[in-house]
Amino acid sequence: IMQKLQHKQINLLKMDIEGAEYLAIEDMIKKEIKPHQLLIEFHYRFENIGLKATKTAIKNLRKFGFQVFYVSKTGEEVSFISTELLTNKPLQG
Repeated sequence: IMQKLQHKQINLLKMDIEGAEYLAIEDMIKKEIKPHQLLIEFHYRFENIGLKATKTAIKNLRKFGFQVFYVSKTGEEVSFISTELLTNKPLQG
């Protein structure tokens, strides 16, 4: 979609994709796509996923340069911000 619309940067990406967020996160990291903010509803309650997959995804996002800035009361919605926004580094895009 980014290529089709000729976008170089995503400012905000919200994921509520019913369990597919885990593969999307892996792909995003692999392709080095780093939105400024990332809002994710994790579906660890799904029988075939579990909490371990969510912990791994959050750990990988932190290594990729994201910091958690909000967690909902249920723990299912987690909001991240790129650590580049918290430093004096110039933003891409």
